[in-house]
Amino acid sequence: MNRAEIEIEYCVECMFLPRAIELAQALLTNHADKIKSLALVPGHDGVFDVTVNNKKIFAMEGVLPKPDYIQKRVGEALGGEADA
Repeated sequence: MNRAEIEIEYCVECMFLPRAIELAQALLTNHADKIKSLALVPGHDGVFDVTVNNKKIFAMEGVLPKPDYIQKRVGEALGGEADA
């Protein structure tokens, strides 16, 4: 099984680190067997992007969604629904 490389880029100035950590924990809890690596990447200018295997599956536009929404998108990218 090919396991995924996931990257969560979050805005430092917006203080999105806690949300990025919360999402990372949820993904590792629900999909550990499908994840090769998970990186938290400090960013700027309001960014909160999630990439799976170099394919952006979520880019924030406006309001930061709850981790359950992003987790579902990642679960779909990994080949199965996420348990919310």
